[in-house]
Amino acid sequence: QSTDIVAVDDDVVARAVRFIRQNASDAIGVSDVVRAAGVSRRQLERRFQQHLQRTPNDEIQRVRIRRIKELLTGTDLSLSEIAANIGFDHPEYLSTLFKKAVGITPIAFRRQQKA
Repeated sequence: QSTDIVAVDDDVVARAVRFIRQNASDAIGVSDVVRAAGVSRRQLERRFQQHLQRTPNDEIQRVRIRRIKELLTGTDLSLSEIAANIGFDHPEYLSTLFKKAVGITPIAFRRQQKA
């Protein structure tokens, strides 16, 4: 995480990004980020777009995908174990989300990285 620092001139966005990175594995949603940031959802969405060109939900998913990649390449955990680690109830949801974001299945990604 320390290598993925985002310099943002907006304290609200910085606080929200920090919260997301610290809690993305705990099945958080945008409403949790809104509470942590201390502003309205609309204001948070607007500030994210202005400073990061993405939504708070996009950031949550981006952080989760990064963590899934780390677990796929750095461990031999099963998809069920990775799903539980990331805060998903079902490995099928993890697979769907991952394939949509990365373009290949988690298993194909793991094989590709090990080759």
